[in-house]
Amino acid sequence: MWKVFIVSLVCLLQLSAATYTVGAGKTYADFTLVPALAAGDIVEIYGGTYNKYKAWSASGSAGAPIIIRGMGLVKPVVDGTGLTLQGDGGIPRALFEFTGSHYVVENLEFKKAYNGAYGGGSYNGAGIRMNGSSNITIRNCKITQCENGMMSNGASNLSIEYCEVASNGDDTNPSPGYAHNFYMGGTSIRVLGCYIHNSTQGHNFKTRMHYVELLYNYIADANSAEVDIVDAAESIPANSNAYLVGNVLKKRSSGVGNNTVFVVFGGEATSRDGTIYMINNTLIAGMASNVFLTMEKNPNKAICTNNIFYGSNNITNAYASSNTTGSNNWLPSTASAPAGFTGSLTGTLPGFSGLDYRLTSSATSVNAGTNTLTYKDGSGTTKSGVPTLEYVAPLKTVARLSDATMDIGAFEYGTDLSG
Repeated sequence: MWKVFIVSLVCLLQLSAATYTVGAGKTYADFTLVPALAAGDIVEIYGGTYNKYKAWSASGSAGAPIIIRGMGLVKPVVDGTGLTLQGDGGIPRALFEFTGSHYVVENLEFKKAYNGAYGGGSYNGAGIRMNGSSNITIRNCKITQCENGMMSNGASNLSIEYCEVASNGDDTNPSPGYAHNFYMGGTSIRVLGCYIHNSTQGHNFKTRMHYVELLYNYIADANSAEVDIVDAAESIPANSNAYLVGNVLKKRSSGVGNNTVFVVFGGEATSRDGTIYMINNTLIAGMASNVFLTMEKNPNKAICTNNIFYGSNNITNAYASSNTTGSNNWLPSTASAPAGFTGSLTGTLPGFSGLDYRLTSSATSVNAGTNTLTYKDGSGTTKSGVPTLEYVAPLKTVARLSDATMDIGAFEYGTDLSG
């Protein structure tokens, strides 16, 4: 009876939901004119450039999210040129700012979000920002040339899928350490199949969230760290873990920016009570000074399995060296492995087939991994860590070939890329 009632309620919500069309010749000239939304409503934004911002305060529901969708093969553009996203007086700090929950946002481009020196110099205008929101999915979007690409505060259950977030930062910012492609705070985030690259000042991906999943992404060429998972009030509880699987992480070879940090996990001011699980990633250093994994302060731990560490002999910093375990990683023969590594494979070249870092049939990494792979999520629940997908440029994933013995790195030799 209850099942029938719930299904009927969902159907009723769907039937009562409205679709609002936005654009030239549509019902509404721009998205700021759309009336108050309700669960299940759809906003369709048609092609063009919209020099507007909006705070989205309504909420959808688990069965009937609010959908904001760009229409057409060419993404409609939300452009902040000339706008000051000041964060007060009813004006948000982002081109799209969410205080409501249960949204799906897809197929839109955001660029040039600034607040600059307003209010003493915030320099944290963002393409998309989520304040206290939950259950937000951002899919197939592009965010570039903003002070920060994507930001959140007190948010939970965020899912970022198949997005390009790149070239965010402001060269006039006197505090460039606060400008990142991602700067996320709150409880939990999942990032899947994204291309995150070329942060102009800070990190490609920075978060203080309790639990983080980075799945099958291509993260490259940051001005500072590629991944920076640090501390906040949310990271004090146990199981403030991170799960990184199937990613390509690449540092640029120029001498610009921070030439040491690569993946960072742990405390800045206080501490982070968790473990970073790095499984079947391919890490490519751009300079010999790059340190693949930096950790600071107890009780942070790292477990690294089936990864390729290529281009630098610096696998970990001093703290991480004695707090890292794992097996079946590929390392340069000249590198010093952490004492907790077992079954490492060493050599001069991993056997890449090209710049996409896939393996040749003769690569020693083929069939050199382990299939015994687990991690713990943010609740401490043990889950399978076996990779199931691979990143394919641009912004796509395919099913990873499953055979008797896992290959080392983000790619399995022989995976069908035509999917």
